[in-house]
Amino acid sequence: MYPLAPFQSTDRAKLHAVMRAFPLATLISAGAQWPVVTQVPLVLDDARGPHGVLLGHFDGNNPHGEALRADPRVYALFHGPNHYITPSIYPTEQYPGWNYVTVHVQALAHPLTDRDRVRDILFRLAELHEPKDSGYRLTSEQRNFERFLGMVFGFELEIVEMRAIFKLAQDKGTAQAELAAAHLARVTQADPLPLLTALLGPDST
Repeated sequence: MYPLAPFQSTDRAKLHAVMRAFPLATLISAGAQWPVVTQVPLVLDDARGPHGVLLGHFDGNNPHGEALRADPRVYALFHGPNHYITPSIYPTEQYPGWNYVTVHVQALAHPLTDRDRVRDILFRLAELHEPKDSGYRLTSEQRNFERFLGMVFGFELEIVEMRAIFKLAQDKGTAQAELAAAHLARVTQADPLPLLTALLGPDST
């Protein structure tokens, strides 16, 4: 069995928790020659259907919209924390590993033509993620909002099946899995600013 049974989960509450904590998903659709891939933040509506519904939008120029119209089958990957795990954290001899959290979703896409429904997705996304103390609130009165709305491709993803891989050293026993989880939390808090600053610089070629 792969991945190992201790790493697999179909617990609806756990999967939904990861999807809310890490909403930027990798959306994958079949293309004419190659898969079409887009990173897109998704809003989970867990009150609809047996597994919930995901709400999202693209820029209207994104070719992924046409891919969803051509074939509604789509795969969404939610990526949680991941990092190399050094054997030095364990009290017993172990091999190096890589621990990670992912949720895999198979869904059927439903493009939206109702502007009010697309508007609602934009508002819900902003309300969920805008810092409470920022002083900003997205409204229909914002300049050129209706023009902006017309350039958005909104969609709903009807979740058909979902599963997770929580690779957190569960196969090594509870005590060592807790050590691995604590280490993963600590190392993923490294300051990303030097890398982000370098990425903003000019390309080398």
